[in-house]
Amino acid sequence: MRTSVRQLAIIAEDEPLGGTLLAEAAEAAGLTAALFDNGTAALAAALAQKPAIALLDVEMPGLNGYEVCRRLRAEAGF
Repeated sequence: MRTSVRQLAIIAEDEPLGGTLLAEAAEAAGLTAALFDNGTAALAAALAQKPAIALLDVEMPGLNGYEVCRRLRAEAGF
């Protein structure tokens, strides 16, 4: 019997409703959602866990979405 491992979606969204909606959409697509309210925490989690996808808000506390994206591409080869 084969066990299925759900892939991870890192979600960085500082507005609670937006984060909830994105997490629900990721879960509906069969992903496990990890929700963060700032770019710094989202980046750390993404570097540690190698997600299938990262959904990033542009303006948020800590690092903004553009900086998180740049760092993921540079440090993890996303």
